Amino acid sequence: MFEVYKDKSGKFRWRLIHTNGRVIAKSGEVYPTKVKAVRGIWGALAVINGG
Repeated sequence: MFEVYKDKSGKFRWRLIHTNGRVIAKSGEVYPTKVKAVRGIWGALAVINGG
């Protein structure tokens, strides 16, 4: 499951959480809006899927 959250600076990040609750991946950059963070998730999925 992907989760979008606000960090300490008020910017958005995403993290991928395993079913056991552990974070297995997280964004390496910050996003100014939640929408842009979600677009970052789609970008990560595209790389994972080879596209």
